Amino acid sequence: MNTLIVKLAAVLVNYPATPRLSTYIELTIVNSKGIISIENKKETPRSIHEFTFKLGKDDKLNELLCLSKDEIALIFATACSLANEGVLFTPIQLGGYLDTSIELDKEPAEAEITDTPNGKRITVKITTFNKLKLEKLLMTTLNLDESQILDTLGKLLSYGKFNTPNRNRFELNVIQAINNYQDAFKTVSGSSRYNALYIAFEKAVNADGDREGPDFDKRASEITELPENVMGDLRHFADRGKHIQRNEKDIEMLKNLEKQFHSLIALLKIATDRAILYRIQS
Repeated sequence: MNTLIVKLAAVLVNYPATPRLSTYIELTIVNSKGIISIENKKETPRSIHEFTFKLGKDDKLNELLCLSKDEIALIFATACSLANEGVLFTPIQLGGYLDTSIELDKEPAEAEITDTPNGKRITVKITTFNKLKLEKLLMTTLNLDESQILDTLGKLLSYGKFNTPNRNRFELNVIQAINNYQDAFKTVSGSSRYNALYIAFEKAVNADGDREGPDFDKRASEITELPENVMGDLRHFADRGKHIQRNEKDIEMLKNLEKQFHSLIALLKIATDRAILYRIQS
């Protein structure tokens, strides 16, 4: 059976890793179909997760073999990110790209499979990491819903992100939104990540028309099912570098939003995920 191995780094959206703060996320697959297994690896500054796929069990997954290795890593990172609102998965570790490989007729490593109330759960032994000089290590856990990831991956493959000829304006806008979303994979700082995500969010919301101000907030709220005032806060913070703050009220509002940055970028990730998913399934 053909096996696909993709390595991704996991990024906590509102707590980006730094040389002094490394992050480690312990991932576990739930609702498993036995297609995906994970090996978690503690590395600095961000944990690395090796995903192994049994390609013969899902016809949609076999379409991945028509893509290049870089495209496989990118589309799978996008699917995992869209399916998990608090985390960005990226094929880039600080310093370079991670490996993707295809091994023909080779079974992945054995994993322990147990039944839980939420479906089958796959647990793979966690690989320990070399002793590193770290100031702090932020650790958390996350369940990955295999069915949700495969469903999202199938939608991305069906949308044909890498096939742009003969597409209408709406479809090209959605593809551009996905490209902008993937730009966030390359960011290091929180502010650059926010900017990349907002560009993707704005493009997805406006895929079928140009909207600004309150009109944009209203449509964004309809798509994401988040309150209009939240959409306004996300927009005002994104516009902070575009317009000179002309009065004390604007300046005070911006200062208050800056204090809420961690919650704002977390909400922006949720909004962007929902907007893109809405567009690729509509």
